[in-house]
Amino acid sequence: TGTATRTVTISSITGDGTLGISIAAATATDTAGNSAPSAGPSTTFTVDNTAPTVSIGAPSASSTRTGPITYTITYGGAGSVTLATGNVTLNTTGSANGTIGVSGTGTATRTVTISSITGDGTLGISIAAATATDTAGNSASSAGPSTTFTVDNTAPTASTISPTTASPTNGSSVIFSVHFSESVQNFNNATDLVITKTGTVANTGATITGSAQDYTVTVTGVTGDGTMTLAVSNSSDVSDLVSNNLSSSVTSSAVTIDHTAPTISIGAPSASETRTGPITFTVTYGGANSVTLATGNVTLNKTGTANGTIGVSGTGTATRTVTISSITGDGT
Repeated sequence: TGTATRTVTISSITGDGTLGISIAAATATDTAGNSAPSAGPSTTFTVDNTAPTVSIGAPSASSTRTGPITYTITYGGAGSVTLATGNVTLNTTGSANGTIGVSGTGTATRTVTISSITGDGTLGISIAAATATDTAGNSASSAGPSTTFTVDNTAPTASTISPTTASPTNGSSVIFSVHFSESVQNFNNATDLVITKTGTVANTGATITGSAQDYTVTVTGVTGDGTMTLAVSNSSDVSDLVSNNLSSSVTSSAVTIDHTAPTISIGAPSASETRTGPITFTVTYGGANSVTLATGNVTLNKTGTANGTIGVSGTGTATRTVTISSITGDGT
């Protein structure tokens, strides 16, 4: 009221930007009838209804045994940052756990560190609301859950080892497939292998191919007779991707190695002389798995005019009887 001052109030303010005022002309007159000129624009003030932003970066590693793992927390538009350990929730799965720490100064970033990590599973973080404010008093909202990382404190095992070479074999190489319980590293040379041989079996080398959980082992330069099995050495440098060392290995089934051909011998004739026969020979095999002797495999060795008809009889893998019948002529 009165003729000296008025108060202009701006209320129900919204949005973001600046506000000020201007006064139109003729809002006052004097006793002589003179009108006041216009006034303004005034000094402006800032309108800020946008809260500070907060974001959680990726973990410093995707997997670990014991840590530490860090997350960078980035703020935008903050005038004050008050992030403390009590504002950080550790998101866990399985038996994974750890200890949270917060470090950093200023209004742009903080570092959340998870240390003393134990167990198996995953860990990540969430940030509570109101860990930062701007000069207008707007509070940051919550953030998260973050990207998680894997916690692995379980040692890998060589869980399956199977020969892919058929047994028995007379080849110069024997191939095995090896499957681990999880992805491994450093499984790459013959010193990682335990090749157990019996009899006279020997080999000159071994190669390893594959990745992650599945590998192929080729044992080369195989000679002799006996058996061969394969295991992964527990004293090797094989480990999982966070350096848990191999804890155990199964042993493959045995592959029979056989580089010795079956033996064959012809016994004496059933008689030393004859007119018309029949005369028989016993043919004896040793180490045979299959015998296919037929008349076409037998040659009749003759002298003079002697001749006859060949027949083969018998079963199994040990012997056959060759019979010469319908013998004619003179000679041997």
